[in-house]
Amino acid sequence: MVGSRLYASREILNITQIHAAELLNTSKQALADAEAGRLNPLPIKLLKAAAETYDVSADWLLGLTDDWERSLKIDLQRDILTGLQRIHLKHYSQLVARQAEADEINTRAQAVLAELTAAFEVFQKANPDLQKCGAERAFCGPLPRQERSG
Repeated sequence: MVGSRLYASREILNITQIHAAELLNTSKQALADAEAGRLNPLPIKLLKAAAETYDVSADWLLGLTDDWERSLKIDLQRDILTGLQRIHLKHYSQLVARQAEADEINTRAQAVLAELTAAFEVFQKANPDLQKCGAERAFCGPLPRQERSG
């Protein structure tokens, strides 16, 4: 079983026995013997190197599990990343919705401001006798009448 899993892992990566032997720091013959099941027991150094190089779990290579991933830590990391992505998408969707609401409120406020400005201009034209004051007050009251000297 160890040999067939070593072979399958190497084939999945599409690398030759010569290249794999170099990566595993062993001879081509030792790797060929290990893949053929003739290297028994498998040296721990080769097992560790194969697990790291092929990115599979040592337990899977030894046939102790059918889960080829290196550890449950990978599953946990994947679950955490998936959860973070979901949270990010949820918050992003909320921000987009809030931005749309803010844009709508801004559009309405600009329309109301335009109406108020137009109404103010109409009011000014209709009441030319009112004087403009400083920024604190819009109008101070009627313009003082100038007395005629006679």
